[in-house]
Amino acid sequence: MVAPFIHVGFFLFVGIYIFVRMVNRFRERRILLVGGIAGGALLMIAALGHLDGGVARQVERYQGEVDVGGGLFAVMGVILLILLSEGRAFVRRHALAIGFLALYLGAYWVFPYSRRFLDAGIWFVLIAGLSLSLYRRLGFISIYGGLTTEFILRNIGEPYLGYGLTE
Repeated sequence: MVAPFIHVGFFLFVGIYIFVRMVNRFRERRILLVGGIAGGALLMIAALGHLDGGVARQVERYQGEVDVGGGLFAVMGVILLILLSEGRAFVRRHALAIGFLALYLGAYWVFPYSRRFLDAGIWFVLIAGLSLSLYRRLGFISIYGGLTTEFILRNIGEPYLGYGLTE
C-alpha cells in the first residue's frame, strides 16, 4: 500500500488490489474481474481524454512515436486464456495478475501507452504463469520464451538492448 510513494504509477497496483479484494466476495469472479478491469480501463482512458495534458509528462514526449500492431495483444490474450483455464482456485489466488492482463487488453486499442499497465504488473503475471499445472506451465514458458527471444533479436544491436542512452 506504500508503493505509490516510490512512483505514482503504483497507484495502479493499489486500485487493482482493492478491486480484486472486492471481487473475491462474489460468486462469478472470473467474469466480474475481467469485465470490471477492462471496463475500468476504458473509463480511465475516457477520463484521460478529457484532461488536457498534464496527466503524464511522458505523453507529450512520445507523441506520435508509439506503434500499436496487435502482436503483443494476441500473445497476452492467449496467456490470459491459459491463466483463466486453470480453474477457480487459481483465478482467485492470482486475480491480481489476471487483473493486470485484463487492464492491458482492455486499454490496448484505445490508449497507446497501455503497455505501461503490463509493465507494472508483469512480475505478477510471471509468478502466476509459473504456478500453472505442468502442460499449461510449459505452454506459458514457451510463449514467454518466444517473446523474450523476439525482443532480444529485435534489439541485439542497441546499447543495453534498447535501454541504453542514445544521445
